[in-house]
Parts: sequence; structure tokens; C-alpha cells
Amino acid sequence: MESPQFPCFVCEKSFTAADSLVSHISLLHSTLTLQKFICKFDGCVRVFDRMKYFKKHLTSHKGVPVSVTSNENKKIRLENNKADVDSNERNESEDPVTETPCESDSSYVHQSAGDQFDPAVFFQAVNNNVLKILGELYRKDSLTRSHIQDVLECMIEIACGSYLDILEDCVIQALKLCNSDKISNVRCLFAIFRGMFDDVNTEHKRFNYFKKQDAYIEPEQYVTGVSNAQKNVKGQIILKPITLTGSFIPPSKILKKFLELPGVFQSIISYMDSLEKETAILENVIQGTLWRDKVKPLFEEKMVLPLNMSYDDFETNKDLGSHSTVHKLGACHITVSCLPPIYQSALENMFLVALFYTSDKYFGLPEVFGPVLDDLKKLEENGLELVIDDKKFTVYFALLLIIGDNLGVNTILGLVETFRANYFCSLCKMHREATETCTSERPDLLRTEQGYLHDLNRNDTSSTGIKGRCIWNDLRSYSIADNLCCDIMHDILEGVGDYDMALIIKIMVSRKYFNYDELNEYVQSFFYGEQEFGNKPPLITSEHVVNDESLKFSATEMLCLIRYFPLMVGHKVPENSEVWNFFLCLRELIDLLFSPKFAVCDLPRLEELITEHHEKYMRLSQRSLRPKYHKMIHYRRLIEKVGPLKPLWAMRWEGKYKEYRQAANSTSCRKKISQTLAIKQSLKVCTRILNKRGLVPRCEFSPLCVSVDVENLDDYENFEDRLPFKERGSKWNIVNWAKVNGTLYKPGMVVVSGLTEFFPSFGTIEVISVTPDHEVRFLTKDLVTVSFNSHLHSYHVKEEISWDCWNFINQKDLVTFCPAHKRLSYDGELYVMLRYPV
Repeated sequence: MESPQFPCFVCEKSFTAADSLVSHISLLHSTLTLQKFICKFDGCVRVFDRMKYFKKHLTSHKGVPVSVTSNENKKIRLENNKADVDSNERNESEDPVTETPCESDSSYVHQSAGDQFDPAVFFQAVNNNVLKILGELYRKDSLTRSHIQDVLECMIEIACGSYLDILEDCVIQALKLCNSDKISNVRCLFAIFRGMFDDVNTEHKRFNYFKKQDAYIEPEQYVTGVSNAQKNVKGQIILKPITLTGSFIPPSKILKKFLELPGVFQSIISYMDSLEKETAILENVIQGTLWRDKVKPLFEEKMVLPLNMSYDDFETNKDLGSHSTVHKLGACHITVSCLPPIYQSALENMFLVALFYTSDKYFGLPEVFGPVLDDLKKLEENGLELVIDDKKFTVYFALLLIIGDNLGVNTILGLVETFRANYFCSLCKMHREATETCTSERPDLLRTEQGYLHDLNRNDTSSTGIKGRCIWNDLRSYSIADNLCCDIMHDILEGVGDYDMALIIKIMVSRKYFNYDELNEYVQSFFYGEQEFGNKPPLITSEHVVNDESLKFSATEMLCLIRYFPLMVGHKVPENSEVWNFFLCLRELIDLLFSPKFAVCDLPRLEELITEHHEKYMRLSQRSLRPKYHKMIHYRRLIEKVGPLKPLWAMRWEGKYKEYRQAANSTSCRKKISQTLAIKQSLKVCTRILNKRGLVPRCEFSPLCVSVDVENLDDYENFEDRLPFKERGSKWNIVNWAKVNGTLYKPGMVVVSGLTEFFPSFGTIEVISVTPDHEVRFLTKDLVTVSFNSHLHSYHVKEEISWDCWNFINQKDLVTFCPAHKRLSYDGELYVMLRYPV
């Protein structure tokens, strides 16, 4: 029987053992620069992002040579490779080929490097893997730098200690019959291995090495203010002045490194070109009037990229602990606004530029944000020189938006932070009392550049809402009157939606549509599916609803509750109920506002819905509008200016602050905590630069991958005509699930395969296959769309039973990438609810 072959996915060289392939890749192809590991054994197309998972997968292929265990290794050495050693054990095995480690290694050397192995290649391979180890350690938020030093010292002791000397002596003794050149070559390899950590065995050496590789951007410390601190001097407590500092990572240095990574700049430019051709659907800020009519013309024919800046405070200690707020930090990040959508939510594309104590803002915004502002000015005026594929480009940058919650954004813009102020709105000058009944935007009250300067000169916060000068107005591209947006996470999910749902549930319970026990049963027993299971709402109590007029849910839990509430309790509510119509108004708003794309033709409908929603709320609640309701009346104009609001919400930035909290909790020291966390973030960027990891699509598959002939699939005769001609008679790699750019697909899920004149075309996934090029395809069974049930805000569907109900579609050709589920309602019918409108 022919021995199984393991082809190398880089150079296509084949090996008869998995261990030989792994050794070949590790030594001849730098695992530091490889971004994915592909199994090509017998048509397998599994892809892994780490070597350890790739190695584990190779052993899953049945009937292939594997390494003997450590005990067997010892036995072979002790018996000096006698011919009869383990002969009985080999006879009991049914594997056609079994190699000892010596045979495997010799096979590898013969196939990969020949008799004259180049020590320089070996040195480079070892060095690259050392860097990869360091990168993986520094990426862990739970590991402090002192812990990393301890780990490395243990590794050095084991890998490079006296054990290696003993091994070298044994090998040299075994090679005495060889010529002196071979012995010298072996000694050279041992010397390389023994000294592989010499340049990085201390943190000082590691940092110097990273700087030498031009990969590490060292955070700079800058003065934010001067304070007094108590000092014990010869038994007496005296006050001594101390200098307060923050940490600054220049945006210019980060952006240059990021944009010069493989494929990053090209992906951004290609995406921007595609957006310029689309006018009916908005999906990015560069399609809005702010960029098109105001910012981009400032740079004339220059190449310019927009930047978004995010700011928020986070607690490094326990929120309710005795030291809360003492070490509270403010973090400032930047991101390129026009990244392709599949990369926008990746935390590694959000770059820290400043970290400081929140209390230092007392000394003034220019002192705290001065270094960031100065660097952004240079990027705006002088640009950056990038080298892409040996070509030089000068790229300029414009600060387009500052993102965050109301408190954080208003603070750094110099506006009042409290909603109790007379003029709390950053977008208009409507008095707080007037906002309590206003249901539509007043163009005559919008803030303008001239009005802002006039109010600033008045120096009267109570009559203007302005506390101080906006330092960001020093940038040509930024204006506090134009470059503003809202955060729908805090406005809707932690504001309007929370108040609305508490009111809706309170009224429904009072009208005896259901009680709290029944409601909780509906909520807890609802089928959420894999995508929403982690967002399952907690129990709803009368105490929260009646007394607090709030449900106390997280943002994701609130979004989940509002989205699926119709299928949970819709059967208990009479049609045309006033309170239910109010909820459906909220539900439609959620559809429009939380969609990653926005149709221009829906803008008038959005404005009408907001007015209708506010009027119904006041009528049902018998109370005035709260401040967060007022922010909604500006949404139509904001979407026209900056595109959809969902890509600009603060939700994903919360994940970034989680990294900081985890890193802070891993150490008990709070001295210069801002510098500690800034160094951690800079080391993560350093790892990415060393790995040369640009913008890489993420594609994962189930561990079980079965290769079958398509003719052997059930019902092949029924769907054969639906397959492209080249697919008929081919071999498919079938997986149990696939995850593409974070979106999970499994059999039984529902996808939107097309659009008809009236309804979307739905299909249930029956089979998921993966091509050698890692494209995901679905074999689906069509669902018949009966109607759109407005009461349940869902599509009423039926399963097709005809023989021609099959369909074949690529994942990239779906109308929307987000799958749905068929849910059986209490009336016995099937319904499909989409997360976003199509």
C-alpha cells in the first residue's frame, strides 16, 4: 500500500510522516511570518491560525505514521536499536507504515535539507520561533512582564541547560566515524540552539532587540500637571511637589507601521474606491456629507484618510472597592475610519495613543491631550511618507469624529457633562425644558461655528452649555459644530430602550396580558440560538419595572430582549393594542438604527418614526421626554452627515477597556499603572509588526472534516441540476460548522439567498462544504415565504416539500451575512426574524 503523503502548503514538498512536515515548516519556513497553516493531506482543507492546533489536527488523520511515545523512545535507545526490539508491538499494529523517530528525522533531513544543512538557515528559523514565543507571551493580558521573565528563565534552563550538553556529547560520540566537517556542522547547530535566548534573556535585551527590529514603539511619558504629596522626611510628614505624568504613543508612528503591513493600505484604498460608486446605500463615514463636502475638499488632490478618535474612562480597581476612582484612567484611541467592514470591529485595529489618570483633567485639556493634538496637526499638515511595495506615498490624515459616551465626549469637547444643565445638547441650543416635549429637530437652534464662537466669548455656561474652548478646533478638519455624532449604545440600549421596555412591560402586566412569572418563563425558555445565547436577558422583576422604571440590563441583553420580544409574548397581546403599537414603533427603530447599512430612501421614514415614538411615549407614560430621547431627533441629519450610526457606537470599545482591566488586575502594583498598560499595548503592536500580520480574513471550521463524493450525498438526484457544472461529480469537504469573520454558520440555520419583489428568499442550511481555496458554500432547502407578520415583526414561512426545493450558494453571495433561525410560534407556525432589514 502506498504511504500517505503530507504536502507542505508553502513549497508543496511531501513527507511520509506528520512530524517530518512539522519540522520542515518550523526550520525552512518561518512560523513567525506564516499567518495560517493549511492541511493538504488527502484533499483536507482545514486552516489553522496557530501551529499547535495544526500539529494536533495532523494526528487526527487515521492510518498515518505517528511518533512513538517518550517511553518507546527510551526503550529504543536502551536497546541500541536492536532488530528485534518491539517487533511484537509492530506486528499488532494495523498501520501500513510505522517510522521510529530516527527514521522520521533522517527522512526529513534527506528530503528537506540534504547532507549539507546550512547553519544560517537553522539560526534564522530558531530566532524566528524565539520571537514568536515572546510575542505570544506579551499578548497575554493576564501575564505581567515579571511573570514573562520567570517563564523565559524556566524555558532557558530546560531547553539550553546541562541537558543539551549531555545530548551534544552523545551525538558527537555517535558521529565519530563521520568526517570532521559534519561534526563541526553538528556542533554549530548545537551552539545555535544553546544560545537561542542569549539576545532576549532579560527584558532590557528584549526591548533593545525589538527596537533594533524597528517593531517596538516605546510609550513616551509626558507631564500632565504638578501636585503635592505627603512624604515622610526624618519622621515628619511634609508636602512635596510631584510631577504627574501620562503615557503617549504617537499616532504617526502607529499609523505608519500599520499601513505598511502587507495588504493593509491596498485594502483601504480599494474599499474607498468602491464606496465612491455607491450612493443609494450608506455604510461608511466617507459617504456622508461631512467628509464629501467639508473635510475632503480641504486637502484638494492629496491622498487623505479619515481618523476616528475614541475616549472614555475606565476603572483599574474594583468599581465598588475602597480604592475606586483613585486609579481611574482615561484612554484615548484612534482607528482608521474607512477600514473594510469585516475588520472594523477587530480590537487589534484600535490603537492606544494616550493613557492618563482621569483626575489629571483637572489641570486642563491642553495639558492632558496636548501631545495627541500636536501629532494630529502634523499628520494633517505634513502627512506620512509610506513605503508600499517599494513605492513611496505621502498620505494625509483628518480627524473626522470623536466617539464615546455623552460624558466622555462632552468632557473633552469642553461642553457640560450633566443632563441637568440648561443646554445639555452638544448638537443644538434647545433649553432643557423645551426638550421635554420636542419631538422633531429645530434647524434654527442647531449649533454653528459662528454661534459657538459667540457663546464661547460670553463665558456663561448656564446660558450656552459651553465650559471651555474646544482644543480640537485647532485642527483644520475638525469643528465642534459639524464633526459630531451620537452613541446609540448609550442613547438607545442603556437609555430609551430601557425606559421604553420597563413602561411596556408595566402596562402589559397591569392589563393582565401576562404576569411576571409568565413573562420570565417566555424569556427564559425562548430559543436564542448559538449567536444570541450569551445575550440571554436575566429575570425581570416588578421591583425594577415599577420602582426604578428601568430593567437594569446590559446593552447586549437589552438589544436581545427588544429584538425577540414579539416572538416571546406577541401571542398574548391583542392586535392593534396601543402599547403594542408603541413597541412595534421601537422595534422598527431598532431595525433601522442598528443595521450596518442604511438606505438613503429610509431617512424620511426614520424621522417619522422618531416623532411617532416620542408622541406615543408621552401619551402612554404621562410624563415628559428624558434627555436621551432628545438626542434621537438629530439622528436623521447625523446619518446624512456621517453614515450609519452602528459602526460608530461605543460597544466594541468596551472590549478594548476589558483588556486594560484584565492586565491591571494581573498586577497588584499601581505605581505608574498608565505606563505599565501602555507598554503592554505597545508590545501587542510590536508582535503584530514582527508577524507581518495585516488585514487577514478569519475563517474557521469544525474539527471534523469529511471528504465525500458529491454523488454520494442524500438526495443528490434532486439537487444535481442546481449545482454548477464543475461541481457535479466533484469531491466535497463537509464540515459541521464554519465561522467566517466571526459569523457562525451551522446546518439548520436560515440564510437569505436572494430578494424577490415582495419578500426575501430564505433557505435552510443542509450541508456546509469548504473548497481548497477556503470558500464556504451552502447546500440549502428553500423556505416558502407566506407573508410578513407585522404583529410578530417576523416572516411567516413554510418548509418546501417539492423535489426542486434545493439551492446552492456561496457564503460571499448571501444577501446578508448574518444567519437567522426558524422558530416555532405558539400558533404552531414557523417564523423567521432577521437581525437587520434587507
